[in-house]
Amino acid sequence: MGLIYYPRLQSSSKTTQRKRGKEMNIYPDQHIGGPPAPADWTFAVGLEGLGEGTFYFAEIRRSGDPVCRLVITGTLLEEARVLLAVKVRLWIAEYLVTTQVAQQRSASWSS
Repeated sequence: MGLIYYPRLQSSSKTTQRKRGKEMNIYPDQHIGGPPAPADWTFAVGLEGLGEGTFYFAEIRRSGDPVCRLVITGTLLEEARVLLAVKVRLWIAEYLVTTQVAQQRSASWSS
């Protein structure tokens, strides 16, 4: 099983099959592992590829705008949903910390 991070990836392949599920808000779901995500973050789990090249992805959005896609291979749908939900929360937490640190550094450099 592997996890791959593709920031702002847009697939243009016409030879693969792509299905994206219903968008979910991950903030109120406290039984999902990982730190809670802010309410403006959502994700949808989807399926892409054919045959042995099939993988599941989580398309992460903030206020409706796409931010990132996480991909997981070598698993079944229900397990993929659980694993991706945890990975999404962890990715968002790391993204928010990294963004905050970058903003603080930028502010200190301009002073």
